[in-house]
Amino acid sequence: VLFLFTRLYVYPAYLLHSVWYHAPKQYGPWPLHIVFFLLLATLFVLHIFWMYMIWKVVLSSLLSGNVRGDSRSDDEMTTDDDSRHAVVTSHAANGMHNVKRA
Repeated sequence: VLFLFTRLYVYPAYLLHSVWYHAPKQYGPWPLHIVFFLLLATLFVLHIFWMYMIWKVVLSSLLSGNVRGDSRSDDEMTTDDDSRHAVVTSHAANGMHNVKRA
């Protein structure tokens, strides 16, 4: 709820409005004013996209009645014990690295 309020109401209503209307009147036009505003507007579009994705996950989990697990892979994660016993050798000829477990 806080994300929705701050990113989709406060950000455009106060920050974007101030940068577009009030800043040029108070400080005068500066050379990168349009670029700065466009970058902030792009961030606002990303906020809308992120909110869409969040709502999509929330609605699908509410309608289906179950929450899906984390879809990220655990295969690539190593613990401290694994990294201490790994020996890395490099082959200068082809630039590849081999990891051998001890």
